[in-house]
Amino acid sequence: MVRFAGYAKKEDPKWITVMVYSAVVVFAFLLLFIISFLSQWFGDMAKAKASADATSTTASTTSSSLAAASTVASQSTVTTQPVAAAIAKRPGISDVVKSQPALPASSGLTVTQIVLSSAVAGNQPTDDIAAVSISAGKIYCFTRVKCQNPPQRIEHVWIKPDGTVYTGIDLTISREETFTWSYITLSNAYAGEWSVEVRDSSGAVIGKKVFTITE
Repeated sequence: MVRFAGYAKKEDPKWITVMVYSAVVVFAFLLLFIISFLSQWFGDMAKAKASADATSTTASTTSSSLAAASTVASQSTVTTQPVAAAIAKRPGISDVVKSQPALPASSGLTVTQIVLSSAVAGNQPTDDIAAVSISAGKIYCFTRVKCQNPPQRIEHVWIKPDGTVYTGIDLTISREETFTWSYITLSNAYAGEWSVEVRDSSGAVIGKKVFTITE
């Protein structure tokens, strides 16, 4: 019996097929991961923008509240310059007060209130006098000021009935909205119509009160 030797056909290795399928699966998962990541990223960006808009609105509201609170707080502090020496040389006044509206200033200073008073207590005038006699001893000029670019200097200029300057007192404004005052003694004053002007550093009149001294 004769036998013929032959060659059996070899089968393709299975590991190649496994690797191909594995690669396809990995690619599919990677593609899904990329799509999921991009979706999450765009979602986060949208949420961040919405949050930023909401924060901006809240910050604007808070800023307005703080500005109002700052205005109130600033009124609790007064900035004045000692005037005792000036007053000792240039004594004082009594008045019948005539209010005039505040005058805006090109320097960014605006006088919002002028009150002539017989005294100042607790950073407030004790009264708003229309007449005062020489025997009262002193008179105060209490002034509220808005200032765009503090600090700045103002001056209270007290003027006699003949139009000449009785005395000038320098004061420093160190806040955007604050108040200050000066006073003079009345021992050397005489009867007649007087005035006190509030001037900025350039000499411009930004506020004024007219009054009358009585015997």
